[in-house]
Amino acid sequence: MAGTKHKKSDDSSAHSSRQPSLDVTADNFTTIREDSKIFVDKTMFIKQILEESSYKIILTAPPRFGKSTNMSMLYAFFSRKPNQPDLPDMKQETIEAVGKSLQDKYELFKQLEIYQCKHKKCPADVSGDFKDCEVKKSFYTHCGQYPVVYLDFDSVSGKNSQSFLNGMQSLLKRAFHAHYYMIQFNQQSQKWTWSDKSMFDQGMQLTDFLNYWENDDVYKIWHEADVDGKISYISKGFENLYCLITSYYGADKKPMLLIDQLDAPFIKALYEQSPELHEICRSTREFMRVLLKSNSAKTHLSRAIITCTTTIGCIASVEPINIDIRSFTDQQYIKHFGFNKLEVQKLVEKNLKSKDQQSVLKHMKTCYDNYSADSAYDIYCPLSVKQYILHKTLDNYWYTPAQVLLLYQPFQHEQIRKIILVHLESYQTTSIDITLQELTVDNTTNLKNLFHAQETELQLNQIHLFLRFLTECGYFTVTKRLLNSKQREIAWTICIPNSETEAQISKQMNWAILNRAKSKLLPQKIESLRSALKKLQANSRETYLELVHSLEDLYSDGYQPVNQYNFLKDISMMLSDENESFHVHSDYPELIVVHNTTGIVLELKRGRSESADSALRQILSRKYWKTWERINRKIVDKILIGLHLDGPDVTMRYLENPDYRKKDEHLFNRSVLVSLCRDKTKKGNIN
Repeated sequence: MAGTKHKKSDDSSAHSSRQPSLDVTADNFTTIREDSKIFVDKTMFIKQILEESSYKIILTAPPRFGKSTNMSMLYAFFSRKPNQPDLPDMKQETIEAVGKSLQDKYELFKQLEIYQCKHKKCPADVSGDFKDCEVKKSFYTHCGQYPVVYLDFDSVSGKNSQSFLNGMQSLLKRAFHAHYYMIQFNQQSQKWTWSDKSMFDQGMQLTDFLNYWENDDVYKIWHEADVDGKISYISKGFENLYCLITSYYGADKKPMLLIDQLDAPFIKALYEQSPELHEICRSTREFMRVLLKSNSAKTHLSRAIITCTTTIGCIASVEPINIDIRSFTDQQYIKHFGFNKLEVQKLVEKNLKSKDQQSVLKHMKTCYDNYSADSAYDIYCPLSVKQYILHKTLDNYWYTPAQVLLLYQPFQHEQIRKIILVHLESYQTTSIDITLQELTVDNTTNLKNLFHAQETELQLNQIHLFLRFLTECGYFTVTKRLLNSKQREIAWTICIPNSETEAQISKQMNWAILNRAKSKLLPQKIESLRSALKKLQANSRETYLELVHSLEDLYSDGYQPVNQYNFLKDISMMLSDENESFHVHSDYPELIVVHNTTGIVLELKRGRSESADSALRQILSRKYWKTWERINRKIVDKILIGLHLDGPDVTMRYLENPDYRKKDEHLFNRSVLVSLCRDKTKKGNIN
């Protein structure tokens, strides 16, 4: 796809305004670094990368565990600025001379571990000679010394091949824009030209850059090209970029490749059930072949660091031969992803001085910890910890990309649903086969069959593959690893790590159960329940009777959930569908609902030997209402409801705005009983 004429405006300011900031990919790390409230120093990750024996590595970690921030940090550290002079000879120059060429980066990193030397004689700042300090020598040998090609695959669609290739073309264009300094616009000739004469001397073709920069003719050709033509265009672009960067800087300054979220298109295509998942995977593999294994890569690439969410998505996206795949739980990387116990403790001590810190740490461990098989080094979800620090509220903050909302579809398979329910109800573990040799492009893309809610018999390897996928996405943690004679992992024992992920899995399970029952539940009945809950308020007994009516009528057509657990889950998901009105905390066996300034705790009892009385007494004795203290929302009316469905009458016992300083029996005696006869000719009573 060769370019021809490059149209440009006469206004020179238009050209300069279009030139992007080179450090745009460093903004994430820089912004977090400036926010001392939530910053945790992970700069020794840089040292670990430099010490890697392999120059091509792939790192896997769940969503929201710091992959993108770490990649942004690598970019901020390694990336070389345009026209930056080479470093002076460290054997002769002092740290002041070196600091002048890297002042911005020095200011960004000087207080962090990557720069700090524990040797007493080593200068602490920009004064004195550092030639004998290995830490600072390494810092200035590598900091700001690499032209970097940064590619964020999270911006690429996985809906279909066309949208995927369009996303890759945009990604390639941004990569060229980051190296705009190689060209300049000549106002006199109104043409682009090389900014460095040596590029002319080396015979570099200007079109090799401009065809990926600003070219209206190329855009037209792009939209008319077939799939093979677009793949060829993108592949050639990556080869050109490598070659041009090396020609500009010289053979001793080969580019470093940073790829973030490589498997993002695969995961999106999986969740969205793209019919072209195979094609997207094979196109991704072709681009990665060019970036990592082509003659251009062998000649020009200095190092490649890649992040993925899952090993499954990684293998679907790149041929893993001669590439080291590492997990965030590997011994050498366990300190660089997520937060450890000491880091969380320091954040709490620094930011939550007015709270009971021991209680906070205990709750945070229950909610956000336990992502490591090594009991001596548990990992907390960093996003959740940061959100708690910022909002001072214990809540479920962890989430994955929007497409994960479709996770309920595989849960509709009975075989998978049974396994998940065992984890939710009994907190048991499951053993799965995770042999890497069994992972191929074909069987990883077969995961998409699980996202079609078909009543087909699943093979055991399909179930294990899906459970491995969930584990690597952060829904489970590995409690035990089984190794073969070659010390390779062949099986995992997994469990749900904490209450936050349990809530996420419960939510997906609820949607699966509700989706299966939707044909049996009329929309108007669901709306009637929502309406009754919205009207519910203190000192209005009629609204309670309306709520009883709506609950009894919900399953009047014959379908009944098999147990109280499923009943509460149904209600939870009916309310969650209307997320703009209700804030729902479903934590078996109770249901917590907040609507506006009204908070409701609902406990259900099934069976003839049970009653609404026993349901309310359970709420009081187990203090379910304490959930309100954790969610930290303004609640004016507080209502406790015990419900009993089985029997000649549907009964509800409720208690409004209880004084929790009083004894449970005193509170119970203040409650009100509402009953509804199942005989439709009779009216409900309030006692």
